[in-house]
Amino acid sequence: MLYSDFAQPTVSTTADTAGTTANITYNGRASRTLFVWGAGGSATLTAAQAVKMYALFTGDAIPSPVPNIPIGQWRGAGLAPQGANDANPTALPVAWDAPAIGTVVIDVRNAASATAPLVQVGLIYSDGEQPFQDWELGNGDPWNLRSVPKLYITATPTSVTTTTELSIGTLTVPPNFTDCVGLTTFGESNGVKVTAEEFFGTCRYTNTGATVQQFDPAQKWPFFGQVAAGLGAIIDSPGQALPTLWHPLSFGNTQNASIQSLVTLRTAVTNATSFQVFGAFV
Repeated sequence: MLYSDFAQPTVSTTADTAGTTANITYNGRASRTLFVWGAGGSATLTAAQAVKMYALFTGDAIPSPVPNIPIGQWRGAGLAPQGANDANPTALPVAWDAPAIGTVVIDVRNAASATAPLVQVGLIYSDGEQPFQDWELGNGDPWNLRSVPKLYITATPTSVTTTTELSIGTLTVPPNFTDCVGLTTFGESNGVKVTAEEFFGTCRYTNTGATVQQFDPAQKWPFFGQVAAGLGAIIDSPGQALPTLWHPLSFGNTQNASIQSLVTLRTAVTNATSFQVFGAFV
């Protein structure tokens, strides 16, 4: 079974200098860590400043010397005005032991900046399962379906503006296709964009009918469609091929069970953002 947890370190504004670390504690069922993921970027964009974050990992069962892993979408310095930048989560595979209740300490560093970027760093780990196929490991990307689906389903989109966790839709497991091989939650601006507003956050899933306790303990995954803040008059969003991004979950189910996606924004946004959950089944 796969799990995802995340932490939110504070980044220093001084180049390549430690900020305030944050911890991830494994959920008691961990055995091996498969991927490190990171998302984030500018909340207040300043012209002529790059975002190039990387994370240092220490703690239980982390190898020595200290791993330094690039995270998130790097962006070179630009001039004002500047549009919002892609801030979707990136991930790199790792082969770490994961003590069941061990703790990992995360320190994120960046280039010099007037205002520190916001960042979320997560670990995808398992209870011993190694689910990824050769082609998935080959491109270092965990955001893949676990098998070729026979059916995709969705729920009515829901708008979110606040930081309160909110259900954005419920999937009803189809009677003849009860094995889930991937879930995904997408968000996209559906109102007037506001300068200096980023769009970061996470989602979690619940399930009334899984044959295993797939979402107990609770998990936090990055949703897709995240963007860093823009600057000045140009505050559009980048185009994104979101349907290629999936949370690599695989579990059996019962027909007519309910799978729900709940979203939490890192910071509130002024105008509505449309969220939609999709499921893939065999």
